[in-house]
Amino acid sequence: MRFFCSFFISCVINIILVFFLVGMGKGEKIKIHKAYKIDLVKLPEEKVIPKPKKEPRIQKPKEEPKPQEQQVLLPIEESPIVEEQEEVIPVVKKEPKEIPHIVVPVPYEEPRVYEVGSLDNPLKTISFVLPKYPSLAKKMEVEGRVKLKLLVNPNGEVDSIEVIEETPKGFGFREEALKAAKKYRFTKPTVFGKGVYVHYILPLRFLLEE
Repeated sequence: MRFFCSFFISCVINIILVFFLVGMGKGEKIKIHKAYKIDLVKLPEEKVIPKPKKEPRIQKPKEEPKPQEQQVLLPIEESPIVEEQEEVIPVVKKEPKEIPHIVVPVPYEEPRVYEVGSLDNPLKTISFVLPKYPSLAKKMEVEGRVKLKLLVNPNGEVDSIEVIEETPKGFGFREEALKAAKKYRFTKPTVFGKGVYVHYILPLRFLLEE
């Protein structure tokens, strides 16, 4: 469409120019120096985009007002007030019962006593005192022998002594042997690294000097 309009306009302009030149030619000579060429350019056609149709609006039906519920007040019947009577329950105080203290005796367990051969290391004497010679036996020039059984505790000290043998009796060898044996000290007896009690046989001989 634009092409035809441009073509028509250019034709009209050329006709007007021709008449103008003819009229001017009667009085004066017109010198035409240059000829101008007009090219017609075809313009691209514009695409016509159809406008979207407006959808008709649908009006919502008006909601009819709901009928209001009428409240009906009913007369309130007053119920008679009944006074509650509290029952008095007598409380009987219970005297606490005395719980007797029961003492359970712990049974005494005697420690296990090992023999010298069961120890980790041999039992050795650290310190000792020689027994005195009984005065009666010395006066009568009597020699004697005493064998003792010592109970050595884990610290190497003598806890108890038992007289196994005394020869001869009645001269005081037993008493002097017990006094001396109480002062004996030994290395600490152990079994698997733990301190234990052990029995040790101590023989003592009483001899006169020559």
